[in-house]
Amino acid sequence: MKLLRWVLTGSIAVLAAALCLAGLTFSPAVADSSPPWEPDVQGLGTLTLFDSTGAQVTSGKLSDVPFVSYVSASAPGRKGDIKATLAMATPDHAKPTGQWLVSSLSASTKYPNASAPAPINSFTNPVVTLGPTDGSLQSVIGAQPNTDTTAGYANVYQLRVWTSGIGQPPSGSYFTADIQVDTTAGTWTQIYPTTTLVAPKLTVSASPTKPAYGSARALSVKVTATGTTPTGTVTVKEGTKSLGSATLSKGSAKVSLPKTLSVKKHSLTVSYGGDSLVLAGTATYTLTVVKATGKVSLKAAHSSVSHTAKDKLTITVTATGVVPTGRVTIKDGTKTLKTLTLSKGKATYTLSKLKKGKHSITATYAGSTTVKTAKKTITVTAT
Repeated sequence: MKLLRWVLTGSIAVLAAALCLAGLTFSPAVADSSPPWEPDVQGLGTLTLFDSTGAQVTSGKLSDVPFVSYVSASAPGRKGDIKATLAMATPDHAKPTGQWLVSSLSASTKYPNASAPAPINSFTNPVVTLGPTDGSLQSVIGAQPNTDTTAGYANVYQLRVWTSGIGQPPSGSYFTADIQVDTTAGTWTQIYPTTTLVAPKLTVSASPTKPAYGSARALSVKVTATGTTPTGTVTVKEGTKSLGSATLSKGSAKVSLPKTLSVKKHSLTVSYGGDSLVLAGTATYTLTVVKATGKVSLKAAHSSVSHTAKDKLTITVTATGVVPTGRVTIKDGTKTLKTLTLSKGKATYTLSKLKKGKHSITATYAGSTTVKTAKKTITVTAT
């Protein structure tokens, strides 16, 4: 495999090959057993390794192809960068990290990778996607052996990820992880960083707690995890149907739900995709959708009418977010005059000649599967 050498020039190291890359910020605390060069002076953060299912891995076989399936960075890449590349450096205690021998481990791959498994498909930080053409650690080590016997350097290799973008100049800054290899056993073990992905806790609430059909409603989701503020996305599903998703901000997100959720109790699953430090997780929530409140408007063409004339009634039924359907019954006192079918929430009725006196005219809406019953009474005087 072709070896690539790069040299530190001032504060910028230039990779003398096809790796035109860069990145940015953050490095977590390191363990006492970390390699003596970590955190690297040119490091931007750390790396987490994953298998093809999205599970974190910290060890494996040197002969595996690829040795891992995904490598994610702990922080955002440089603004404008869209690709990431993985390489491996051979430590040399007599030289600064910027002068170590470096060999590529992957092609340059685009990120984010929405087709990757959870939680990787929700990562916005740089992600390298490896495949069967990227070779094994064994082949790289064979061409680039670590012969340094100094304590802390022997049998250790540094993994590096650079990011790049269209028109972006090369940079010597990168994200790092370190592995210890046992060539006799044919295995590798990650020794830096020693961070293990932590489990999240999801807290879910609804606003309003019992939304009416047709009205706005949302789930508020808070994701917490020990030692970090989770990033990424949350998705709400009912069965296999996705109802909405949102991106976490400071660990919280509000997911707007369809106003047309039927009137009943809904068993919802809230899923968090995870990030480079936090595992994916789920929570369940029961959302009760109730009928919308209906309102009846009943108007007479004349509130006072001759007992020899007729009077026209206009009935309108309204509800927030939905046009009521169904039937309206018209009564004069206790006497049923007519049952009407609403059209676009409205109906009309002509009163027959009324006896002299005051009449209590009531329009009663029977309700529907989405709207509650309602009624309105007015007084019509026949003279």
